[in-house]
Amino acid sequence: MRTTKLLTVSMPPRLYDTVTELAKLEDRTKSELIREAVRQYAWSRNLRRIQDYGQEKAEDLGIVEADIETLVDDERE
Repeated sequence: MRTTKLLTVSMPPRLYDTVTELAKLEDRTKSELIREAVRQYAWSRNLRRIQDYGQEKAEDLGIVEADIETLVDDERE
């Protein structure tokens, strides 16, 4: 039983060449490089969702960036 699934991806020749070059430079397969890129993208996207949520909540509470340090210090006391 296979533990991975196969995905075919098309890309412009210049991007393919970049992937190939990066894989060689890092001594990785193209698949490993693409998997890492997707993991990084997913992590970054999740971080943006968390930041957006925090921004929304701060706006709801009337908190501005200048308030953050004081609020953190108050919580630490």
